[in-house]
Amino acid sequence: MLVKDIMSKDLPILNFDDKLTNFFSLMEKYHIHEAFVIKNKKFFGIITYKDIIRKGVSDPNKATVAKFILTKPMYTKPDDKIEDAAKILFKSGVRSIPVIDNSKIIGKISMKEIINYISGSKLFRQTKISEIAVKPITITIDTSIGKTRMIMKENDVSHLPVLDSNEKIVGIVTSFDFLKSLKSHEKMSFWEMAAEMERLMSIPVSTIMNTNPLIVDENISVSEAISEMFNKNVSYVILEKDKKISGIVTMKDIFELYISQFEKKGVYLQITGLGEEDEFIRSTIDRMLEDTVAKLNKIFEIQYVHMHVKKYGEIEPLPKRIKYSIRLKVKTKVGMFSAHDIGWDIRDAVGAVLDKIEKIIIEYKKLLSDEQRKNQIKIKRGGIE
Repeated sequence: MLVKDIMSKDLPILNFDDKLTNFFSLMEKYHIHEAFVIKNKKFFGIITYKDIIRKGVSDPNKATVAKFILTKPMYTKPDDKIEDAAKILFKSGVRSIPVIDNSKIIGKISMKEIINYISGSKLFRQTKISEIAVKPITITIDTSIGKTRMIMKENDVSHLPVLDSNEKIVGIVTSFDFLKSLKSHEKMSFWEMAAEMERLMSIPVSTIMNTNPLIVDENISVSEAISEMFNKNVSYVILEKDKKISGIVTMKDIFELYISQFEKKGVYLQITGLGEEDEFIRSTIDRMLEDTVAKLNKIFEIQYVHMHVKKYGEIEPLPKRIKYSIRLKVKTKVGMFSAHDIGWDIRDAVGAVLDKIEKIIIEYKKLLSDEQRKNQIKIKRGGIE
């Protein structure tokens, strides 16, 4: 199957000098997080809502798309195989990329189109959704919009389940929901907007959260979870066990599972977001990751590892320090593990996140061993302690 067979022709396209409010309108129309930017009628770059949230904007009426463009973006062609397009998309770090033919955008391919195409695959039918779930970061209904935004930014996540005082799931907030706090203020002056944004950032997130989150049983298959996502038009599922949240899975997590099967020998290792880092630094990070994986593989068989790097801070016009956010996911035979850390030196941040994941997995191994010992005692005593 080729890209042209499954690509979408609903194209979110902006001009280089368009106002940011035009992007918000496209988000609402197509329910997307990215748009493709053209300059002189040719594909120039991609703008993402996540980057807008990260950088911040005071007045979307005056800010232009140009300030937030990701240049040198990846793309695919109509006659590319879907598997090859999926690899390009994964390396790009965004949710969708354009399909280019003769320098023109003729379609787009996203995680959504690819996952829809492979939703009934053997891999997805035979994998429980709990096997790729991670422990979510949660917030409470009285958490402010400003703090919620900060938590998303610092932890590099786009979905935050909302709990009440009894730790019951009452909602979810996504990066898309922040649009609700900007949309109605498009006609304000700059100073009015600044004052209103300050007020908005202090009010509870309950005012913008979705109060009907998609909650599923942790024992359903990935295929079943995908079906639920498409039926409700969301990009996540919250897992529940004994009426308590037990994990969360996003469309991106499912996409990573699909990508991991392309590596037939050994462990699938993937690092995204490094960009144009020095070759010595890249090789150092590769070695650090490989050493940790080799050690952890002796504890639990590892299937794939994904490390994503986010950079914060501007290099132009004056040099500034860059802050690195490192998110690590390790898929093993017993489930998914994740860790996150932030640092000013990328090697220190990577080292810290590797130490965290090692500690988490070792503690889980100890927990399993303790449970096995308890079960053995039960068996010897006829099931009665």
